[in-house]
Amino acid sequence: MPEHPHQEEVMSAPAPRVRAEPEALAPAVRVTDIHMPFWSMAGFMVKWALASIPAIFLFFGVGFIAYLVFQTALYSYAMHSANPYLLHH
Repeated sequence: MPEHPHQEEVMSAPAPRVRAEPEALAPAVRVTDIHMPFWSMAGFMVKWALASIPAIFLFFGVGFIAYLVFQTALYSYAMHSANPYLLHH
């Protein structure tokens, strides 16, 4: 029974199975031009640049961690290699 007087009961039926080629699902679309006022585009680009700042910090952090792992692996390899000069000095 519906909770509200104007609400109808809706029964869902299983979706029909349609077999289609990927090209038939979505037609090809090519964007040729964007009509946008200059100041609106400039404001969008400023927001875009400001939004990229956290991504820069994230990439720097991941790169720094990768650098530390790589340096540690190289140091460990150098210290445990059979090179007598590195083992005794």
